[in-house]
Amino acid sequence: MTNGISVAYRGTDISNASDYSRSIDSRWKFLEVAFEDQLTINLPAIAASSDSTKGYEQRYEIVKHNLDRYPMFECSVEVISGTPADSQSGDGKSVFWGYTSYIWPFGIYSDKNSLWLFPQYYFSNGQNAVTLLVKYRVYTLDTTEEYQAPTVSMPNANAGTISTGIKILDGTESIDVDDKSPEGFSLDTTMKTLAVHSVHTQYIDNTNNTINHTVGYPPTYFIMYAPFQPYLNYGTNYNIPHRNWTLSGQVYEPLVRIVATNDYLQFRGIQAVFMGNFTVIILKDPAEIAK
Repeated sequence: MTNGISVAYRGTDISNASDYSRSIDSRWKFLEVAFEDQLTINLPAIAASSDSTKGYEQRYEIVKHNLDRYPMFECSVEVISGTPADSQSGDGKSVFWGYTSYIWPFGIYSDKNSLWLFPQYYFSNGQNAVTLLVKYRVYTLDTTEEYQAPTVSMPNANAGTISTGIKILDGTESIDVDDKSPEGFSLDTTMKTLAVHSVHTQYIDNTNNTINHTVGYPPTYFIMYAPFQPYLNYGTNYNIPHRNWTLSGQVYEPLVRIVATNDYLQFRGIQAVFMGNFTVIILKDPAEIAK
């Protein structure tokens, strides 16, 4: 690309601006929010019984994003009314063949057009009627598209302290361009933006556990499961209409030791092998920025 635009953050000299000191660079992708909101979901009571099928068909649409992709997203769930059963609280445990495992109360996944909540129903516990507060943020970034941004400038200068830049109102707030509001602007280069350096999907285990990068310093990064079929291997006696759905999980913090260097990220399990098909989003921002 020979034509485009590059704007440094808060008055930094563009000729001396590091990659992470640029608010705009038309050579890169940025983390752009497509949807951000919250809603309440009411789960019905389901009595405990020996019926192992009842309840597994539950699913609730959080937002129809219609992005036609598996997007990067973040989501939290909080019980705001009612008393959850053990399997709904996240504090309960279940025992299978003598082994105790922790119960996760909800599955949050996205298909190509909607973000969904799936209650993790256990017939021996039943389900109490509770009201959930769900907060979500869906990004435009396609996590299945391999991506590598060019490196423009290695660290030379951090952001300046003045407010010179470009600000464009979007008409949603009663403000003018002198306001410091984080909302109401379709573009504000005085605010920090997060540029994407790379998107990479890789199967990771104890021998294939390194992802190389070209950031030039230990970077900030996100981890999420690559799209898979989370309900495919549930017992065939369970009525799960979404059994064959391919879904992607949200950004999360795995229980794993991660080493970040100038050249690579390395993943090592703590008490067991860290393994699976993961998507890693590496940002231009360093893991630590000196003042």
